[in-house]
Amino acid sequence: MSAYSLYIPGVYSNITEVMIKDTFRRMDIGKVNRVILTPQSVKKHNKAYVYFDELYTTSTVTNMLEEIKDGSSKLFYARTPHVYWVLLENRRPIREDEINTEEEEEVDEEEPLFTEEEEAFVPIEDTSLVSADYAARLEYELAALRDQNAQLQHNACVMFTYYNQSLASNKALNDQLDHLQQQMVTQEQGDFVMNTEDKKPTYCLQQRLHVPFSEQESE
Repeated sequence: MSAYSLYIPGVYSNITEVMIKDTFRRMDIGKVNRVILTPQSVKKHNKAYVYFDELYTTSTVTNMLEEIKDGSSKLFYARTPHVYWVLLENRRPIREDEINTEEEEEVDEEEPLFTEEEEAFVPIEDTSLVSADYAARLEYELAALRDQNAQLQHNACVMFTYYNQSLASNKALNDQLDHLQQQMVTQEQGDFVMNTEDKKPTYCLQQRLHVPFSEQESE
């Protein structure tokens, strides 16, 4: 058995040990002796500790080992490019009773029998969970933001109503102003006519008052 092993922080709970073994063989990484699956607090995921009988001498393995040494590597195991497992250094030693001493027959399969749900799974490197208090605080803040948004929309509707009312009031005031101006123009024209008519008899009376006295006697 090889001394090399690695750790996968998140796989679907319905992915089995056989499927993981077949995946590493199919991807030309190595022959796996055992895969120890332990459940996470999230029911949909398991942790996987992978122990190899041997690693193949391929460029894929060389790159994988260098990436894990630097921190982490990704194994793209499905058809879609966004589906992968995160590979990390394993610090869990295998116990003697966990070592598989039986020879397993290799099954030649082009691809493991993954479901669409399994192939769509994208493991997250950081498997730490968000606390319930933090999630509750986020939900509270989200609800507050929704209330603020609703209030802003209400204020916008009120302001739009006031704006329309102001336009209507302004139009009414303009109509009244136009009417008053028309009345003033009409009144000024009437006063001018009256003044003109009043001056004529006054002028004639003045003419008669200025007739010479001699002419009045002759008459």
